[in-house]
Amino acid sequence: MSLAGRLARSNLMYRRPDIYDHFADGDDGLAALVRQVVTDKPVGSVLDLGCGTGRHLAAVRQAFGCAAVGVDVQPGLIDYGQAAHPELELLVGDIRSIRLDQQFDVVLCLGNSLSYQLTDADTRAAAETFGAHTRPGGHVLVGTMLKPPLGGGRSALDDEFVAAEVESQSSWDADTRVVTTRRIWRHRDGRVDEDVMRRRVTPLDELTGLLGEAGFTDVALAGRDEGFVVARKV
Repeated sequence: MSLAGRLARSNLMYRRPDIYDHFADGDDGLAALVRQVVTDKPVGSVLDLGCGTGRHLAAVRQAFGCAAVGVDVQPGLIDYGQAAHPELELLVGDIRSIRLDQQFDVVLCLGNSLSYQLTDADTRAAAETFGAHTRPGGHVLVGTMLKPPLGGGRSALDDEFVAAEVESQSSWDADTRVVTTRRIWRHRDGRVDEDVMRRRVTPLDELTGLLGEAGFTDVALAGRDEGFVVARKV
């Protein structure tokens, strides 16, 4: 099965792009973070690797009026996103291997997209993609799992997109650094969906080394609760 197929099986939101887009946080927090990081020049172009439906990218484009390109391995998310956000250029591609023959002022990799790379080789390949597409003096912003999440939780959702009780529980394999999250959606109409997501933790020191190999420097934590890793391309 393809990577796109495995991801779709692992997460209801990937099978239902409308739900994904609805719950994506499209507020101006990301634009504010970009402003905090990029202080020496205008933001003229942004690439979002693992863009999903492009909702975050659309918010950044609106804030800066910049050229905006998004890449995701899942065609269903790209098709939905292109229809919802026609101002964006959204492409189907794998963040480990895609090469656009273009460099950008800012490269984003958010929403734990990097954590779906489950081997050292795949994580390194994604970091090399960051380097290949960030122009000298530009910045990369990465939102990924730097340490394993603890426990699980329950929540209730009730709106036009989904009405369900949602329960999740995560387990941690210290040898592989893979977090397995099992999530059950108990819909009000009696249907049940189950997600099994496998994501890999990349500790900050390791990610710092990979970004350095890819041509970045000044690696630092930024954003709310220092939840993002940022770096500047040499």
